Amino acid sequence: MVIALFALSLVMIVGGAAAVVQGFPYVRLESGLAMVIGGTTAASAGALLLGIAAAMLQVKKLAEALGQRSTSRVHEPATVSPRTESVSVASDQAARAPAFVEPAPIGPERVAVTAGAAGLAGISLGGMRDLLGTGDSRPAVDHAAERTVEVEPQLPNLLPPAPDEPIIADEDLFATPDDRPGHGPRAAADEPPEDVTEPDPAQEELALRPSLEETPTPSVPESVLPAAEDGANPAEPPAARDDDRKPGGLQVVGTYASGANTYVMFADGTIQADTPRGQFTFQSLDELKEFVDSGGEANARGAA
Repeated sequence: MVIALFALSLVMIVGGAAAVVQGFPYVRLESGLAMVIGGTTAASAGALLLGIAAAMLQVKKLAEALGQRSTSRVHEPATVSPRTESVSVASDQAARAPAFVEPAPIGPERVAVTAGAAGLAGISLGGMRDLLGTGDSRPAVDHAAERTVEVEPQLPNLLPPAPDEPIIADEDLFATPDDRPGHGPRAAADEPPEDVTEPDPAQEELALRPSLEETPTPSVPESVLPAAEDGANPAEPPAARDDDRKPGGLQVVGTYASGANTYVMFADGTIQADTPRGQFTFQSLDELKEFVDSGGEANARGAA
């Protein structure tokens, strides 16, 4: 088996190397590149197989060596040396001699147990000594006083006292902010009523006396008022006064002047024409057109 593996690995290495050598000149072509890749793969696999075959050969040799050693031990005769015989005789004599028990060495655990027992005994003796009064006359040291630590005095509280918050009733806990006392519409209802003092009639009389002593304002004669009303607006233009004298006090919508004729239109649709021949009033635009078509405006211009 190992020989076959060696032969196969050598063939793969030689064939792969030959393929690489033949395909390398044509490596730019597809066939040459395939030969180079295939030869490299075959040579690598052959080298790996050669290593596996060498390892199997070593394992086989090791197995044969172990097998030969085990067979040689089985077939080897048993021989007893004189030294072993003397050792066996000495052991038999020691077994027949009387046995002397040696004390066991004191281990660390036993020493600890002994020390603990001695400590307990010392504590009990010390307690008995205190009870009988034969103890030590030295004064007892108060260890609790030594353990006390001096406590530094607390620093004064320099913060201002917190203002007292008003106590809210349980029914106000679930109320809205406007319903709480001092807020919203309830604030006016919670305020105490103001003290309304009734005025003293004697003080009222005293307060009215100075008003009687005031000097009365001079009255304006009625004859002067109409004159003042007539001359209230002396700068008013005559056109405005003419508009006020229009029939019915109607509002003027627009005016139009054509030559010497002036046309004024009122809000009710009537038209007033001021011509050199006189003043004419028309109820609609149709009547004004008939007046113009009949030559009324031309006659007015000729008269002008």
